[in-house]
Amino acid sequence: MSVEQLLGLVIQSRHSLEGGLAAARRLCCDYGARALTERLEMSEFCQLAQLDRPSAGRIIAAIELGRRLFDPGCSDFPVIQGPADVYAYLWEMKRFRQEHFRCLYLNTMNRIVGDRTISIGSINSSLVHPREVFHGAVEYSANGLLLVHNHPSSNLEPSRQDLNLTRQLQEAGKLFSIAILDHLIVGPEGYYSFKDHGRL
Repeated sequence: MSVEQLLGLVIQSRHSLEGGLAAARRLCCDYGARALTERLEMSEFCQLAQLDRPSAGRIIAAIELGRRLFDPGCSDFPVIQGPADVYAYLWEMKRFRQEHFRCLYLNTMNRIVGDRTISIGSINSSLVHPREVFHGAVEYSANGLLLVHNHPSSNLEPSRQDLNLTRQLQEAGKLFSIAILDHLIVGPEGYYSFKDHGRL
């Protein structure tokens, strides 16, 4: 069964199976299945995912059960060696119809310890503020972080806004002594790495 189908079964209690599947499809499309694993606060989950508390609670319980039964180091939280690993981890972003800005927080061993969706919509400095990005870095005691956003079109070249935002977050990172390791733009045909292109 797909992630959408499994989520649909978890949600369906007060809905028909079709209604549960529709809600699950929306969740996966808007946030990505992996990002949902970080939305464990009930109030935040209800607000962002637009679910009632019983449905949100069932999803949270299912995610937590999975964490306790299986080693998260082997599945949810891989070690990142380069941009290809980031793309493999976030492959689902290439299908998103809106721009999503995600932050991956890494420890000293380059293992992902946190994954957050910071904003959905056109990427600019008003939607992606340094305090939102580095709040997670402090919370996870991250050693470094990776910036990732998608371009729904096939054009992977960074825009002026992309470049300005990256520089802004680099400067903020210096204040926290937390390095921006790379910024990836993900698209239907692949990815663009700021680091590989000498722009970071």
